Amino acid sequence: GGPALRDYDMHGTHVSGIIAAARNGAGVQGVAYDAKLALMVPKTAAGDGEAQADVAIADVYGRALNANVRIFNNSWGFDYYTGTPQGRAMLDTVMRAQIEVFKRAVALDSVIVFSTGNEHQSQPNTQAGLPYYVPELARNWLAVTAVDLSGEIVDYANRCGLAAAWCLAAPGGDGEDA
Repeated sequence: GGPALRDYDMHGTHVSGIIAAARNGAGVQGVAYDAKLALMVPKTAAGDGEAQADVAIADVYGRALNANVRIFNNSWGFDYYTGTPQGRAMLDTVMRAQIEVFKRAVALDSVIVFSTGNEHQSQPNTQAGLPYYVPELARNWLAVTAVDLSGEIVDYANRCGLAAAWCLAAPGGDGEDA
């Protein structure tokens, strides 16, 4: 019912369909076919630094929380990994505002889902693994990774690693980078 948007790589459309495709007897039915979806895109400009991006991301989450959005599905993340010095440094340098809004979201009993990433790493990206550093987030956090039809982790997917306590693997690919 909203304005048409262009999804150039079709990933967002695919995930949205799994979540909320209509129950109309045609094609796939979403697991939450009556759900309403909102697209959230932080406004940043070319050349914006990481601190500006942190504030922009936190602003989008804050506005969504104010609009009573309570489930957040994220298929993005920084290419820094949980348990590494670079991953830890992200918290102090470019994730301060995000962490505060994520704490607010959890206090409001929101569910936050993050992909572990698509770089074939043994650890998830920093966002998926955030409760490793901020344990109070774990009760409402879900990291997700992909397995193929035989139940094996697909070749592009990052593993659950240090996020294993709040991570779920589900069918999501055929072994080719998606």
